[in-house]
Amino acid sequence: MSKKIDPRSSGQLPIPDLHRLGCTAYIAGHNVHWIQALHTSDKSEVSAQSWRGQLVTVDGEVLTVRKPEDHLIRFRNHDPARLVAVLERTGVDVLINDQYAILRVGSFCFSIKADSGEPLGPCPIDQLPPNLTAEQIVARVRTHGGFSLDPRDEVGLAG
Repeated sequence: MSKKIDPRSSGQLPIPDLHRLGCTAYIAGHNVHWIQALHTSDKSEVSAQSWRGQLVTVDGEVLTVRKPEDHLIRFRNHDPARLVAVLERTGVDVLINDQYAILRVGSFCFSIKADSGEPLGPCPIDQLPPNLTAEQIVARVRTHGGFSLDPRDEVGLAG
């Protein structure tokens, strides 16, 4: 997929469901963890480290952003179709927080990874096992970058 984004675009494409990929990773380029999203919006010392830019192109998972001083920088994201749908609705102005690797478009957050030329790789889609042990929690943080528990899920922590 290669898409040059028109800054005047105001298309009304439906925004794909955030969970449609089934990705369970919170590593850069995959999902945004809600704690990191809150830090980039609620903590002035964190938001002060953010910079504004314009998203120029989306080519597969590679995003090209124009920085304020007119430099181009590339990132990767695992769900470019969702990003394009949001950009076509809101415009191309973005806010990047390098500390938490988050790209904000309006009220939407996308996890980004600085482009090293290597693809992100497949999204893990495994679910949390019931009654997590401390060892499983540590392993999950190492392999997936974290996790989040939904209170409606039947997942608990082992005693």
